Amino acid sequence: MLFRSKRFVLWAYAPDGTYTRLGQVYNWKKNDEATIDAETSLTDFGLLMTVEDTDVTVPTSTVWSVFTIEP
Repeated sequence: MLFRSKRFVLWAYAPDGTYTRLGQVYNWKKNDEATIDAETSLTDFGLLMTVEDTDVTVPTSTVWSVFTIEP
């Protein structure tokens, strides 16, 4: 059986409708922890995570999780 690795991709969504890929982690074997360290110059943005089959430049799958950070 061929195992296809999934990529959990973290995105910043800007008010103008553009996405910036902040990083990704792979669902590979039995890793239970992962970290994405990222910086952005955006001052107003939303965060979301998708699960992708391949490297992508914009989200192509259903949103997996949405994050809210209070100032």
